[in-house]
Amino acid sequence: MGDGGGPSGDSSTPSPKSGANATSVSAAAEATAAANAASGSVPASRTPSNNGGGGGGAGKSRRRGSKTGRRRKPQEFLMPDGRRVLVALPEDVDALRSKYAGVTREAADGGDGIPQVEVVVHGSPEHKQFLQESQAHHQSRRDALRAKYGQEILEEWDSVTADFDHVSKELEKLADHSASLGHNFSKFGYSATLRTFGGDEGHGGGHGGGGSGGHGSGAASASSSRGGSQAGSSANSIASGTDDDDDDDSGSGDDGGKSGVPVWHNQNNGQIMQLFKRPVVKQYFHRGLLWRASEETSVQSFELFFDLLYVGIIAVNGDHAAESADGFELLRFLVTFCLSWKIWSDVTQLVSWFSTNDVVQRVEILFLFACLLGVTVNMVQTFYGWGSSGEGSSESVEPAASGSGEAARRSMLFWREESATETSESFLADTYPALAAYYVTARLFMALYCFVTGLLVPLVQGTMFCQVALTVIGAALWIASIHLSMPVRLACVFIALAFDLFGGSIVVGLFRYANSHSNTSFGRYLITKVFDFYPAMNIEHKVERTNAFISLVLGYSVVGVLYQNSHGYGVNAFLGKAVLGLVQAFIFNWIYFDIDCTNIHVHAIRRRAETAYIWQYAHLLFTLAFILSSAALTRFVVATDSPNSPYDSLTEMYQERSSPELSLGLRLYYSTGLGISLFSMTLIALCHQHKIPPTARLPKWARMANRLVVATIFCALPAAQKLTSLQVMSIATGLIGWVLIVEIYGQSCVGDRLFETHETGGYTAKCSQRRLRKALRDAQREVDGDVEGGGRDQPQIDVNVLSQGQKHGAIYME
Repeated sequence: MGDGGGPSGDSSTPSPKSGANATSVSAAAEATAAANAASGSVPASRTPSNNGGGGGGAGKSRRRGSKTGRRRKPQEFLMPDGRRVLVALPEDVDALRSKYAGVTREAADGGDGIPQVEVVVHGSPEHKQFLQESQAHHQSRRDALRAKYGQEILEEWDSVTADFDHVSKELEKLADHSASLGHNFSKFGYSATLRTFGGDEGHGGGHGGGGSGGHGSGAASASSSRGGSQAGSSANSIASGTDDDDDDDSGSGDDGGKSGVPVWHNQNNGQIMQLFKRPVVKQYFHRGLLWRASEETSVQSFELFFDLLYVGIIAVNGDHAAESADGFELLRFLVTFCLSWKIWSDVTQLVSWFSTNDVVQRVEILFLFACLLGVTVNMVQTFYGWGSSGEGSSESVEPAASGSGEAARRSMLFWREESATETSESFLADTYPALAAYYVTARLFMALYCFVTGLLVPLVQGTMFCQVALTVIGAALWIASIHLSMPVRLACVFIALAFDLFGGSIVVGLFRYANSHSNTSFGRYLITKVFDFYPAMNIEHKVERTNAFISLVLGYSVVGVLYQNSHGYGVNAFLGKAVLGLVQAFIFNWIYFDIDCTNIHVHAIRRRAETAYIWQYAHLLFTLAFILSSAALTRFVVATDSPNSPYDSLTEMYQERSSPELSLGLRLYYSTGLGISLFSMTLIALCHQHKIPPTARLPKWARMANRLVVATIFCALPAAQKLTSLQVMSIATGLIGWVLIVEIYGQSCVGDRLFETHETGGYTAKCSQRRLRKALRDAQREVDGDVEGGGRDQPQIDVNVLSQGQKHGAIYME
């Protein structure tokens, strides 16, 4: 059969003639024994025969066998007289010969003390001599069998054996698709519908053939993205490869076969970044199964650089929200930060969907950086001149006080139009049009990227074009909002923002409908024409990127507690509040990473689609609430409403931030923000299925109920306006500390010790009897000396003496 025919190649396998069944069976048994003995680790039946059968399997065997630089154990083969020949590197020969020096053949077997194991250097004359002797012996056996049974039967047997071995290997690949996902399953939970492509045979070698056996011939045509024979096919973009950063194995086949040098040792095996590469789908849904690369997707360097920009976004947006803690600033913060978060989410999704790692991708990401920077520099003045903040706020509110309700309504509704006529400074200061323009530019660029990717990767064209449609509709709403006046503009902004944040669920809903209603005409059309291949989010990449973003948010809280002392040791209320804020951030980090993100049996993303959506947007809710809380924390720390808060102990910059009392808005930001953050973490924890021991002191629902009670107390805390900043922070730290104590205690098991006790350690060692007796004598002398001086007793030692046969058995097992 041909190379890489897959399991379907079994139909072309020639069958033995019925008239020679008895002869074929006897010839098969002898031929198999001769062939296996002749080749050692590579069966002779894998060699190509005259009729070409099994040529593909033999070619693969030769390529794998030629990578001598990769072997970790000595190669071996058997001699005709039964001796084992170990082939090792020169530096290992002496150790192996010493190890097997006493292994000889018994006299009853005709050995007369002949060594059972021969150790030779790879490529030495002895190595070549042993191989030639073995080859000559088995060639004579092969000639005898040919003379006895005939040439035709042997050739047919070789062909059937090679085809059978090839099909068996393909079935093993299909059965072992989950073997490489052991670490993934242990971390994110088991999924019966998850399969892998790519594997030990290289990214472009044909492991996709194993995958094609599982998901049909449709994906089989796209089993290789880097194969030279299919470089011009657009179907190649459903590839067997993973990240292009992991391509070091893909180029090792030819080089390893020619020079025998492993990839990691070959200094000429460098790689370059190409100008453009066709996008490769890393994981995708197809016919009810999720196919993904066997290796984990790593976070690339430009993604970490992308996060650095969000450090500034969080600081600028959060600090300005705390300057005027009111409803207007809350509105401005929610709108502007959700826009920046949407850009981050889109970039994370596309990087997780496709692998290119070329110069064009870097330029695309850089363009999105520039658009995000444009959004960031226009955040603070967004909606300026309307509401309760800014210079124009008094102008917009004044008609409501001096005129009738209709006059106030007209003033608010048509204020932008009138200001445009009068060229008001308030209108000129409003940066919302610039903010929306940069955001729409980024969104339309994403739509263009999806459109081009759909053309380059036809198998996911339906999904990409759906993304284009959603993006264009959302961009149209944002463009329309620019030409509307306040507050009508807000209605369009909220609709566009909701469409951008939740519009992707429309495509996911259609995809799920198509899978569950494939018996209907509409569902059958969707699953065969639009969503036959649906790109999937890589769970490792998504979780790691989300964790990195949460670390940025928690880091902003740490920055918020910093201030500068002007003189003295600074042991005052400012320092106490800073320490309390640091403890709060540390406990939130502890609960999120070390409690909620550990011992996960099934991750929320893998559990269900509903839990995946709740998990994603609960993180957004946590981010918004915690940033507002951290922004208010910067004002709480330097507030002078508590005893022992000397104003002159602060430097000039922090004196400007300080105030003798806290507004209700800051109290709401701080306390309610902590409550919503804790509520969001409760939702995240509920979305996961955790591994809980049956003897746990508290069930999960009890610990989550405790969190909800504490979150409710947080939200009610601003009502106590007589509390000082130090008292509020002390209560908040005590509450979050109580949550941590309940979590740690509840996860412990009944009967477990809460404190570690020191016990006598035990040690196990293997040594010869002579060295053991010497060690026991030396230990006895030390004990005798200690006993005379009232010292320690002799330790208890269990000795297990191995027999000669057990020693040899241990050697063979190693």
